[in-house]
Amino acid sequence: MLGFHGMVRWAVVVAGVVALVLAAAGMLGKRPFGKANRVANLIFMISADVQFLLGLLTYAGSELVAQALGDFGAAMKVPNLRFFALEHALLATLGLAALHIAYARAKRASDDAARHRTSLIGFAVAMLLFAMAIPWPWRAVIGRPL
Repeated sequence: MLGFHGMVRWAVVVAGVVALVLAAAGMLGKRPFGKANRVANLIFMISADVQFLLGLLTYAGSELVAQALGDFGAAMKVPNLRFFALEHALLATLGLAALHIAYARAKRASDDAARHRTSLIGFAVAMLLFAMAIPWPWRAVIGRPL
């Protein structure tokens, strides 16, 4: 499950970049918020939702998380345990919340410029939180292979 969770992150990253680029291009070029925007935003949201569900399944079966939850206070002093038991899940949850809020607000926005702006800002926040949640290989102690 962990390997699949690690692979699906790339779908989220690619979908997020596409949605961000379309939102920025639409806002800067004063373009209509069209089908391409709606589809890209939906794919970004669905890929993040699938990733989140895979993460929950991985979290539930993780020996590392079980170890951390066994003595949570002590685990908070161990960077690797703290990251995977708390920070990773918290950042992913906040990122998903930002994504869903931006998606819903963009759908209800009064005009195309507001849809693009809302998508751009909300999706940028979501992508930042997702990037912080990823155990990149260069991160000391918590890094995992790409």
